[in-house]
Amino acid sequence: VLPDAAADALELPTGSAGFKLARVRSLDGKLALYSVNYLLPEIESVLRASEVISGVGSLNRTLQAAGYGTQRARRTVEAVAADANVASLLKVETARPLLLVTSVSWNRNGRPFDYYTSWLRNDVVKVTVEAQAA
Repeated sequence: VLPDAAADALELPTGSAGFKLARVRSLDGKLALYSVNYLLPEIESVLRASEVISGVGSLNRTLQAAGYGTQRARRTVEAVAADANVASLLKVETARPLLLVTSVSWNRNGRPFDYYTSWLRNDVVKVTVEAQAA
């Protein structure tokens, strides 16, 4: 069952089922981020048949190949203190400042299909925002 925030972002009724993909990722051999993606339930079979599950495939490339290319996304970035669970996963002390990125992605038909939260170690990952007028 999807958390309420994920169901809301994916425009599904509260209590809806979905697929959760949680990953700890590294950059240049350093623990960099912990991310949790909540996806539409029909995406589960696509991901289970891919290399994403074994940790070597690209989620974005797999989704795009399955017709879930991102046409639009909204991301928010905020500073947070690591809770005990996230601190343990990223091997940092509890309350260490991290960046929390929350995102929703929509496909070309305007349907939201991916809602994620990622906790980033800002000593390992740099966040860059680039904007362009339409």
